[in-house]
Amino acid sequence: MIIAVNISFLTSSHAAEYSRLLVGMMSRVASRHTEHSFVFIVNKDFRIPITGSNIQYIKAEAGYSRAWRWKWWTAISLPSILKKAGASVLLSASGYGCPKSGIPEAILLPTLEHLHKESLYTRSKAAFVDKNLFASLSRAVSLFVFIQRSAAVVHSYYQIPTENIHTIPIPAHACFQPLAYADRQPVKERYTGGTEYLLYNGPVHAGKNIINLLKAFSVFKKRQKTSMKLVFAKNPEADYSSFTESLKTYVYRNDIVFAGELTTEERAALTGAAYALVYPAIREDIPVYFSEALQCGIPVIVARGSAAEEVAGEACLYANTTEINDMAEKIMLLYKDENRRSALVMQSQDLAIQYAANFEENWFEKYILRKVI
Repeated sequence: MIIAVNISFLTSSHAAEYSRLLVGMMSRVASRHTEHSFVFIVNKDFRIPITGSNIQYIKAEAGYSRAWRWKWWTAISLPSILKKAGASVLLSASGYGCPKSGIPEAILLPTLEHLHKESLYTRSKAAFVDKNLFASLSRAVSLFVFIQRSAAVVHSYYQIPTENIHTIPIPAHACFQPLAYADRQPVKERYTGGTEYLLYNGPVHAGKNIINLLKAFSVFKKRQKTSMKLVFAKNPEADYSSFTESLKTYVYRNDIVFAGELTTEERAALTGAAYALVYPAIREDIPVYFSEALQCGIPVIVARGSAAEEVAGEACLYANTTEINDMAEKIMLLYKDENRRSALVMQSQDLAIQYAANFEENWFEKYILRKVI
């Protein structure tokens, strides 16, 4: 059987961690099911290697930027590709299926951004996404999300039967591991000249509460008189000019470091050597950054009410990240209380083992193949 995997909405630069997560996840599936062939449908500028004796990929000019291009892609281009490939099943990782495919579809839903009141989507785009997503989810034989909270929202908002919705926890890449003291030093030398640092690992744009993180870091620096730095694992998004402008007059701008574009291995080292991860975003449907930090055994400070509460439980410190002083207090708590920090490190390592154990390697067979064969 030929199984098509549509990840054409992704580029190498867009949602890089999600891209690698998907490719890794589906490559493992393909290696477990050599009796089937897998056809990855990718965008033309997609560069992440996809290898396997039963894997091939098709590069396509997918249209997701405009409504009319989206309609043309799902109604004309994608059905044509699926027909030429002889696909028997479609797994779409964008949340949107193909209404004219004529074959069974499964949906992997990465985000519910369009439902948020403060969505980064325009009102018209959110409405368009909502309408088309409902049609796709209603047709799917199985729907996959990464956290239970997303499953509950999909069930209540779209009225999708709970038996069709499956939560698949995704452990971090195997290269995210605790670093020994001697191994941490070269990493710190590379990025901060040997100074301890807090890490923000994720997209740098308006929806992630970055400005409040800067303000909380200022309070922390002013009160503690420390040389600690704040490292961003990514550069700011091109359209986040307000952040770039604010840095020009930021008092502690010399203590802000941008690591730039990193490989997975480099990001793993940067995470493992960090004093703590601070992740202030409230909206997060893919808890990959939390699981990476937990697997590296570093303390994590996250937004109260975020997906981390479901994933991490008591292994994290939670702050009201809309309140600058509360976020600063949590950073200071880690800095001043080494016993608390050590306890969080132990809890995070235990949780990472449990989280990885909960991943079902047979999810594809259990929730897709058995429904279509």
